[in-house]
This record gives sequence, structure tokens and C-alpha cells, in this order.
Amino acid sequence: MSNNGHRNQNPHGLRNIDLDQIWGDLREGIDHVYNRLGMSKTRYIELYTHVYNYCTSVHQSSSRTPSSAKPKKGQPTGGAQFVGLELYKRLRDYLKTYLLDLLKDGTDLMDEDVLRFYTRQWEEYQFSSKVLNGVCAYLNRHWVRRECDEGRKGIYEIYQLALVTWRDNLFKPLLEN
Repeated sequence: MSNNGHRNQNPHGLRNIDLDQIWGDLREGIDHVYNRLGMSKTRYIELYTHVYNYCTSVHQSSSRTPSSAKPKKGQPTGGAQFVGLELYKRLRDYLKTYLLDLLKDGTDLMDEDVLRFYTRQWEEYQFSSKVLNGVCAYLNRHWVRRECDEGRKGIYEIYQLALVTWRDNLFKPLLEN
């Protein structure tokens, strides 16, 4: 068969999916979640599939930082093993930007109004973050778990990342004012 040469280079049929290929649609879906616009099951599965396809795609170069690029004994090197860090960074940056905008939205409020605003926002943020956590379940199960097992600091499951991001970018600045 003429496909034999191609199969040897990619024996599992995995595709090379660049984060930029999926980020636009994934971000649009995340916007939908955090703006609480509702979502069909089909759309939820599309977003999950973006994360899955990206995490299982073949990448020729590592997405890890050099300090953590050393694999543990017995682990394969290269390929899909390293995929996750860039997506994780984009999700972290998305959450930070979202919360900084939210912080600005509440700056003119005083007394009970500020409490009501941030209480409502906190409840909605928690719900939206649980949805995002589900969309990123594959990332959590594979990349995040492995990073945590290897002792990498500052890496959390996506829901915990959302809570830490709230604390650092919204709650702490509110306490300082």
C-alpha cells in the first residue's frame, strides 16, 4: 500500500493539531459559558472534542518548559506526551482577563451593592468554571494529573485553577481597596 510510509511516521493515525487551529472556536465557547448564554449538548461535546483532539495530537516539539522537559525513567519522549501546557496557559490567561474585567465592572459599587454584585458573580463564576472543568476533563485526567504526579508546582485541575485565579485576581485586589 502506498500509505505505508505515512503510517510509519504516524502509526496511531493521530493528527497534528495546532492550538491556534482550535483556540478561536474554543474561546468562543468559553465566552458562551462565562456569559451564561446556555449551551446545547452538541456544542458542549464539540468543545470537549477540541480539547481531546488537541491533547491527543502529535507535536514534533515539546510544549513544556526546559526545566521540566526531562522525562521520568521508562516514559516515552516526544509526541503527544507533552501536549497541554500551551492550552493550560491560554485557559489561565483567559480566566485572568475575564476576572480583571469583572473587577472593573464592580469598582463603582459601594456597601451592599458591591456585596450583592460579587456574591452573584462568584456563584455564576463557580458554575461556569465547573462547566469549563468538564470541557477540559481530558486535559485534567492526563496532562494536569501527570504534571502534579511529577511534582510540578502551580498546576491545578481547571476548576481549582479558576478558584485560585479568582482569589489572586479579584478577591485579593478587593481586600486591598
